[in-house]
Amino acid sequence: MEGGAGYQGRGSIGSELCRQVARCAPGHLILLGHGENSIFETLEELRTAHPQIPLVTAIADMRDERKVEAVFAAHRPAVVFHAAAHKHVPLKEAHPDEAATNNVLGTLKLCLTADRFGTERFVMASTDKAVNRTTRWGPPSGWPRWSCRPWTGGAGPASWPSASGTSWGAGGA
Repeated sequence: MEGGAGYQGRGSIGSELCRQVARCAPGHLILLGHGENSIFETLEELRTAHPQIPLVTAIADMRDERKVEAVFAAHRPAVVFHAAAHKHVPLKEAHPDEAATNNVLGTLKLCLTADRFGTERFVMASTDKAVNRTTRWGPPSGWPRWSCRPWTGGAGPASWPSASGTSWGAGGA
C-alpha cells in the first residue's frame, strides 16, 4: 500500500514510490490518497505501464481512522509505504493546524492501524529534507518520523525513515 500515492505534475514522492514498487511486480498495489484527481492520474499511468498488477484505489484522508481501518481490513497490506504529508513550508506556515494534524496525527494513526492489522513493514519517506532545523518548522517536519519510532526495531512493523525522496526520481512534491 502506498499512502500519498497521487501524481502531481512531474511527480510526487508517493507516485514515484508506486512506480518503483510496481516494477517489483507485487501481488497487488493499493493507492491510498486524499486527492481524487491525483490518484486517478497515478492509477492510469500504472494501468498502462503494468497491466498485470491488480491495482486498488482508496480515496481517503489518513486522519480518518474508520476509513483507513476499512482499507486495512479489506486488503491486509503486508508493506506500507508512507509519503502522505504536507511538505511545502510556506503553506505549512499559513496553515499550521492542517500541517500538524496531517503530518503528525495522520502519520501516527496510519502507523497504529498498520500495527493493529499486522503489517510487516512500514516504510516512511520523511518530509524534513528541506527544512532548516533551527526554524519553527524544523522540528515539526521531523515529527512524522519520530511518531513511528516505537516500531523501529521493536514490536510492530519495522520502519525505515528516509529523507531521500527526491533521489528516487520524484519532483520532491
